[in-house]
Amino acid sequence: MIDTVLTKPFTYLASEWPSTLPDLNALIFHNGTLSDFYNATIPNSGHSNFMDVPLMINIPVVNEAGSIKSEKAYAITTDFVVSFFDKYLLDKPVEIMDLKSEYPGLELTKEN
Repeated sequence: MIDTVLTKPFTYLASEWPSTLPDLNALIFHNGTLSDFYNATIPNSGHSNFMDVPLMINIPVVNEAGSIKSEKAYAITTDFVVSFFDKYLLDKPVEIMDLKSEYPGLELTKEN
């Protein structure tokens, strides 16, 4: 990824990243894209908010979830991924950037 340019639609969905840690993704995607590239961060989320762990173990210090409600994190993730697949695999007229108004605080950018 470091030496390539993205040529297909791509989406990157992440949890909030502590500012004290280096943002290695900025290095990985530094060459840019020739196609649509979506970069999204779910506010107040942690790594496990993309799994079912927070629903089974509701202790954030143990499950590595953020302070976001697990159900809300799942809703954002599901809507984002389904919208991306609908648009680029099923050719549906989807406006992915509209998710920003549906989920205030969602950090979502599009390049290209």
